[in-house]
Amino acid sequence: MTSRIQFPEIQGIDELFTESYLNYLTHLHDKFSDQIKILRKERINQLEKAHKNGIEILKLPISEINTKDWVVDEIPNDLKNPGIEISGPSSIASMMINALNPGPEGERAVGYLDDDEDSGGHTLEDTINSAKNRLSAANKNLEVIDSERNRHYKLEPGDLPFFMHRERGLHLDEQEVTIDGQPISATLLGTS
Repeated sequence: MTSRIQFPEIQGIDELFTESYLNYLTHLHDKFSDQIKILRKERINQLEKAHKNGIEILKLPISEINTKDWVVDEIPNDLKNPGIEISGPSSIASMMINALNPGPEGERAVGYLDDDEDSGGHTLEDTINSAKNRLSAANKNLEVIDSERNRHYKLEPGDLPFFMHRERGLHLDEQEVTIDGQPISATLLGTS
């Protein structure tokens, strides 16, 4: 294992942070960290400029679009089918299972979006649990027993929705994982 990378011992981390993964993560950091710093600096410059000069709000010209009543056609049948299931953080296995399983009418959603940007807990433990849950779901063996609520959650048999993942933004770091003493980009950690 590379000595350049440091991280705390968290339950399950050894399953994911293998030597080949850590080498790959270090490679990504070496390849992209300078570019990420440039993009972050530009983002800060743009934010400062917007705050200094004010933000111009788009004003629509007055027309029929914003002065008359709207009429919406009946919803097409295709839009009534389950589409994309958006769930809470994938670090919580029971929520992920509920999102991937068929709904009350017995149909599964076409796709599943797990969202680490807004709904994730933003800790390394959440990141590890999310990755483990995604892997177990892809292998169709995600299951959890909630003894406090006396509930058993498991994936139902059948084809799963396709997975989509929204990673934490490029402007965020994972403070608990460092390379050469510097936190790694949360985006690089989560997408690799």
